[in-house]
Amino acid sequence: MKNNLWVEKYRPREFKDVIGIPEEIVNAVNNNNMMHLLLTGTAGTGKTTTSKIIVNLIAPNDTLMLNASNDRGIDIIREKVKTFVMTNSSSGGKKIVFLDEADYLTKDAQASLRNLMEEYSDTCKFILTGNYANKFIDALKSRCSWFKFKLPEKESIVDRLTEISVNEKVNITKEALIEIVNKHYPDIRKCINVLQELSFLNKQITEDMILIDTSQVEDLFKKIINKVKWTEIRKWILENNFDYPAMIPKMVQWVIDNKPKGQIQILMLIMDLNRHLNIVANPEVEFSLSILRIQQEIKKNA
Repeated sequence: MKNNLWVEKYRPREFKDVIGIPEEIVNAVNNNNMMHLLLTGTAGTGKTTTSKIIVNLIAPNDTLMLNASNDRGIDIIREKVKTFVMTNSSSGGKKIVFLDEADYLTKDAQASLRNLMEEYSDTCKFILTGNYANKFIDALKSRCSWFKFKLPEKESIVDRLTEISVNEKVNITKEALIEIVNKHYPDIRKCINVLQELSFLNKQITEDMILIDTSQVEDLFKKIINKVKWTEIRKWILENNFDYPAMIPKMVQWVIDNKPKGQIQILMLIMDLNRHLNIVANPEVEFSLSILRIQQEIKKNA
């Protein structure tokens, strides 16, 4: 299994590589004139990437980075954020508080955050990101330079995927890349994740493989988790006449998204299945036996 996540490996490190970044942000940072920032827009359009570039340029060693979807209440503001902004910068320069997915913060937490932004604006800058602008209170918006990330051009995303596929030696057609973008637009992160999943196939990836119905994989794992007898699952597999190699990346994504107990072992079983499908005489038997092994692994960790 490939260990490095491509979304991190190919995350832009400079403004020029961020697709669709507002030019006003670049100018403000480069001219040392950055105010508190509020970055909103659809998931996967570059808000977090842009924020991390700013952090690395301004205060790589003096930044508090939090994901507000995990800690959304007022205590996170009073305990972690307030403690951080009250201390002196180790470098003597500006400090940054970066709250990713800040639209998850409660209204009380946002109100408390607004007060800190006012009180410590001379020594600390705040960067807030969120998918939904309407979830931020007006008082918080008014204290930030608000930038709405526009939808990127599809052609630009296809170009980025093409670069990655060449670097990673993924054998994929241009039509397949276009279909990935059409299916997951405008989420660039999702497009890159899908490309990495498909790379596990170790064969030419065509448009037809992108169009496979993901509900088949959902149904498969539902049967596994609900302890449907293996003989019944195998009968269902035979009746559906699956394209087994094309199922592999969808199975990988299901495990990554749903995080069942024994996740790593299950992913290894799927990777073993992928290798064996290329050499066995009867792919259906190999696929069905692997499903049995996955079912046993999930049962063991239940």
